Amino acid sequence: WTHGYENFDMYLYNPSGSLASKSTGDKRQETIMITPKSKGIYSFVINSVLGDGRYFFDLSIGGRALRRIT
Repeated sequence: WTHGYENFDMYLYNPSGSLASKSTGDKRQETIMITPKSKGIYSFVINSVLGDGRYFFDLSIGGRALRRIT
């Protein structure tokens, strides 16, 4: 079994639908750090740039008002 190379990019959109931040590196781990400027629903988009495979998504926040909406 050989492991292929995968590259995923991550985009974060603010409640108005504008791009708030992105991480488009080619490292194993992508990181986005922001201080939200408004209340509302923020959306993450994970895009496969090269290859395919599994990814793990971990979210860490400092606030208390976070809800997951699927």
